[in-house]
Amino acid sequence: MASIQRFTVERHAFAQLKRGVESDAGLKQEIEYALDQLLGRFATSVRENRFVVGGALEVILTAALRAAGIDAEDVGISEERIDIRIPFPAHWGHSCFLI
Repeated sequence: MASIQRFTVERHAFAQLKRGVESDAGLKQEIEYALDQLLGRFATSVRENRFVVGGALEVILTAALRAAGIDAEDVGISEERIDIRIPFPAHWGHSCFLI
């Protein structure tokens, strides 16, 4: 297996998400709406809300990644040290997931 630089998969996923948001006004609007509702209801100035906001952000980000065509999976409830699993892009020739 060829060496893959640290965070290469994450950078690729973010670039694809960015392209998806920039090219799909509906996706951008849905993400902005979800974030507005979340932060409007759970102000992070209240320390106890930070955990809630973080957990909800995982769900929102996973949904946004999936809407942008990335087969992301929210695994925070069952995994330690990671919250969102992002697969290697198919054209890289790897079938395993980044952990």
